[in-house]
Amino acid sequence: MLGTEGQTYEWDEAKRAVNIARHDVDFESIKDFLWQTAKIKRSDRAGEEGHLALGFLGHRVHAVVYTEEKTDG
Repeated sequence: MLGTEGQTYEWDEAKRAVNIARHDVDFESIKDFLWQTAKIKRSDRAGEEGHLALGFLGHRVHAVVYTEEKTDG
């Protein structure tokens, strides 16, 4: 779990290892993702409400697929 700019991020460590092996990108680099550059669209899969963000991480465009934790209240 990693938090940045008021956000908390959680991920599956096995998926993290696969992402590093396949793409040489560690999920922990999310702290450097430039959300202000991102184009975000809803991307529902398998009945789960999710989002796809395309934005810069350094000088390269990266895709971030994520879900938001629902809070009661």
